[in-house]
Amino acid sequence: MILRLSILVLVFALTACSSTKDNTKTVTTTTTNPTPTKITYKPNQDVSMDQFLQDAITSGLQRDAITTKVATGIADIDRYFVEKCNICKNVRKALRAHTGYTDASKMTGEFQSALKIIEEDANHSEAGKDAFKTLVNSYVKYHFRHSNLMASQTAAIQKQIEIEAENGKALMSMYSFCPSCDGADGACKKE
Repeated sequence: MILRLSILVLVFALTACSSTKDNTKTVTTTTTNPTPTKITYKPNQDVSMDQFLQDAITSGLQRDAITTKVATGIADIDRYFVEKCNICKNVRKALRAHTGYTDASKMTGEFQSALKIIEEDANHSEAGKDAFKTLVNSYVKYHFRHSNLMASQTAAIQKQIEIEAENGKALMSMYSFCPSCDGADGACKKE
């Protein structure tokens, strides 16, 4: 708690001291994270599974203010991705594209799952796969609920995710489950 408070005080101090003059206007730079973008779709907009998954992971990472370093660290764990799987490709692409978030003290939501993924991988533990599955599942479920898709669009994307999850699982040789596939596919199931 004291460390988090110290980090916040340091951020405010750096922000206050980083103003510069640019002719007649004052430009202030800050070290805080950017504002997350809410990703919604227009009625009848053609939304592919690829776009939906990338948007779901992107908006989740932004909403939880997961740092770029953590997102990249997860994307770099090769054993958590099946190379030829479309779900894995899209989840990994979104993780690698996540930029601009540097303030670890502002991470919220699924940040504990995100940190656990990296910690457990460093310990060569399979528990990181469960944490990754939880992260993907949470982000995809949230995106289904908040992206304003029509029921027919939701059903089509869910069906495609289910098919791609089966295809991805067929490509696996070393593991009992794929965290990206199982996380995304689990988000399509009725609770």
